[in-house]
Amino acid sequence: MRKDICMKTQTKISVMPHTHWDREWYFVSSKSLMFSLHNFREAMDYLKENNDFKYFLLDAQVSIIDDYIKYYPEDEELIKELISTERLIIGPWYTQTDLLVIGGESIVRNLYYGMDRAKELGNTMHVGYVPDSFGQSAQMPQIYNGFNIDKCVFRRGKSEKQIDKAEFYWEGPGDSKVFTHNIVDYGNMINPPREKDEITEYFNGKIDELLPLSTSNHILLMNGQDQRPIRKDLLEIIGKAREEGLDVEINNLYNTLEVLEAEGIKNGNIPTFQGEFTFGQKSRVHKSIFSNRADLKILNNKTENKIVNIIEPMCTIAYSLGIRYNHKAIEEMWKLMFENAAHDSIGMCNSDTVNRDIESRYKRVNDLADNHFEIVARLIGQGIPEKDVFQFQVYNYLPYKRSEVMKVTLFTPGTNFKVIDSKGEEQKHYIIDSKNVTEKIYNDTISEVGVNGDYNPKWVEDKVEIYETTMYLHVKDIDSMGYKTLYFKQLGKVSEISSQDNHNNPIIENEFIKLKISKEEGITIFDKETKKEIKGFFKVEDSGDDGDTYDYSEPREDRYYYTDSTDISDVIIEKNPLVQKVSFNMIMRIPKNLISRKNDVLDSEVVLKVDMIIKGDRKVDINITMDNQAIEHRMRVLFKTEIESELSIADQQFGSIKRPTYLKEVEIWEKEGWVEKPRTLEPMQSFVTLKNGDYGVAVITDCVREYQIVGEKLDTIAVTMFRSVPYMGKGNLLDRPGRASGMEWETPDAKLLKEMKFNFSVLLYTDDKENYLSKLSKEAFTPLKAYQAAEFKNNFEYFILNKSDNRNKKDNYSLLEFTGGNAILSAFKKAEKNDGYILRVFNGNIENALKDEIRFVDIEKREVSEVMLDETTVKTELKNTEKVSMNLEGSEFKTLFLK
Repeated sequence: MRKDICMKTQTKISVMPHTHWDREWYFVSSKSLMFSLHNFREAMDYLKENNDFKYFLLDAQVSIIDDYIKYYPEDEELIKELISTERLIIGPWYTQTDLLVIGGESIVRNLYYGMDRAKELGNTMHVGYVPDSFGQSAQMPQIYNGFNIDKCVFRRGKSEKQIDKAEFYWEGPGDSKVFTHNIVDYGNMINPPREKDEITEYFNGKIDELLPLSTSNHILLMNGQDQRPIRKDLLEIIGKAREEGLDVEINNLYNTLEVLEAEGIKNGNIPTFQGEFTFGQKSRVHKSIFSNRADLKILNNKTENKIVNIIEPMCTIAYSLGIRYNHKAIEEMWKLMFENAAHDSIGMCNSDTVNRDIESRYKRVNDLADNHFEIVARLIGQGIPEKDVFQFQVYNYLPYKRSEVMKVTLFTPGTNFKVIDSKGEEQKHYIIDSKNVTEKIYNDTISEVGVNGDYNPKWVEDKVEIYETTMYLHVKDIDSMGYKTLYFKQLGKVSEISSQDNHNNPIIENEFIKLKISKEEGITIFDKETKKEIKGFFKVEDSGDDGDTYDYSEPREDRYYYTDSTDISDVIIEKNPLVQKVSFNMIMRIPKNLISRKNDVLDSEVVLKVDMIIKGDRKVDINITMDNQAIEHRMRVLFKTEIESELSIADQQFGSIKRPTYLKEVEIWEKEGWVEKPRTLEPMQSFVTLKNGDYGVAVITDCVREYQIVGEKLDTIAVTMFRSVPYMGKGNLLDRPGRASGMEWETPDAKLLKEMKFNFSVLLYTDDKENYLSKLSKEAFTPLKAYQAAEFKNNFEYFILNKSDNRNKKDNYSLLEFTGGNAILSAFKKAEKNDGYILRVFNGNIENALKDEIRFVDIEKREVSEVMLDETTVKTELKNTEKVSMNLEGSEFKTLFLK
């Protein structure tokens, strides 16, 4: 017998029957649902009748089972029987999520709800199976280990330049590690032949293809594909292969990976890797999908931040004060977000109809979140003793005291007043606008007095006048993870509202920075500490885009256009004691499509309305509003740094990451037949920075999470605002040759012919730790929130609540604080299944370790334990402690249970 034939008969072939089930894509979720009701029942019936068909993997996402049970609840017992006996394999995900553009808490909660629900149904798979997501975050080993998952399987993102074997140990921060198998295709056994002579040749071909990549004499084949039913003749095909001497059997992923790992260890050739996987060598990763449908991407980012940074800690503060925590409302918000987080859904590489469904889910989440906040804030406010009809609370959701300038709209006792705290300390304010609404409120409200059990409200007895006032307010020392109540001290009913100091001097500044607007030099930023001045630091770039909703692709004949100093017009400077702002327009003439761009015809006009705002810190806040009237183009904001860089730094989930600003792979990708051009278009969570030994420049945003380092010296940070493309998929792109991805359908909504708004913060800094930027980003997207629970509002503006029986809550309250202020808070919420709190923190530094300490403010001591991400498995335990010390390695996170 020939040696190669002998080797093939000795090769072990494990077959994993499965279906990859997209809940929506070019088809709407209702179509996917209706077909799943048939296909899933057919698979379950077949498993029940054929014990030799050992396993069927239902795409590792539990949501599709919940969808099924909703319509066929009578099948739940059959489902549980098949899952508990591990015939039908589900979990660990709730939906097959994206892993790069989605926030860390979204990934963690997706796994939490997925595994929890799978266990309720009988069992969960402990393999991080990600067959189709467009790239892999470097943080996944740590996240997987947090759920006691030590093995994973993924398809997209790996290049042979990173690692040339299918099996390897993927290492992450904090000593995390998962044994990993990279599948070339999750449909690599989609259509096996039925004839015996063809079957032998078929499996031998698979061995020839996959065995050189393996660290053992064992290969894995995936029998299934997108929306495919169970293959009923699979046992027959495997039987014929076995008759020919081939060692083929149906196996599940976990068992297969255990054998692969054991054999690899025995052979001593399992390599290791640290980092992310974002290359499109064998499988497309759609590296620029981060910026498609910018309007929806921005909505996702802001909604994620609202749930994690505002709603959960707000409800947790309320819970600590005796107000019921509504787990199910927050779970509904998350599960709607998970539907949108699925790799195609968040990619927004869908039909317009599907993307409208996605947008409606975001609206539902925001409606739930805003109204949940409303009732919780009212319940707290109405429980605080009324010392002032107009009193209000300012909430701080971070674990250290904060002082900031806020823009608020409140009801006030006229316009001549001071804002003070309970100690009488003034909080400076500046009134922007105010109007007397006394008559309207009395007319709308007086007949309702008493309906809530309050028959003699103080505002009626005192016959107060009520003004609706918008103002800047500089609040000081707002208690950590809590609130401060502020009061109005009336100095007289009305005083003249101060006018803004408006003039033509085009300079705004504070003690840290100076910003100058000039038609000669453009926009100049000057850092007073480092004496660093950057002229022309802000520009807008417009380039062509020959791509689709999956990918940016450079046109074969492109032209770039930039704003310059001569485009600046209508400059308005506004200054007051708390805020300085410069507003101006920038008018760009650009081509309306690729045909015009090819011919350098500027037949479209874009007016960029820009506000640059300085308060009392180092940041310049930049807001841009524009109405897009062109297609087939990409617009980016360019921030000049004058820092020539080989590496950029950006935040990822639970930490930061360094990336090269130039990829050598771009020189060989066509020669080696890569399916997608390597690009330095990179994902981020909220910031990107370049720095040297003297200073750094950082850009912070919760808009599109995509950046690139550009310029001849690679010294300019380009942050994408949006891409406008008319097609879902296109073939033969310059940057992605060959077939179209998705469907070659028109998607008019993806042209983004609409008004859009973007926001950025820019700062020069000298701190050499990435954790500094992580902290600033967290603060930027965890704003202080003001809420006024005035009794007169109870009757005219909102649903009526009965008068609180006990107004015994503290006027100032703090639950806990980080005494060092170093660890970055990721999440603070009530534990899902226990009385107590879950607090998750991370180190934003890439390498440098940090220490911090938690002090409990509301209570003398608490029981504390470090737990896994399932919130119940205890790693280390401390009891009845006043303080908790935390040590975190670079980009490491920890989860604490506080009781």
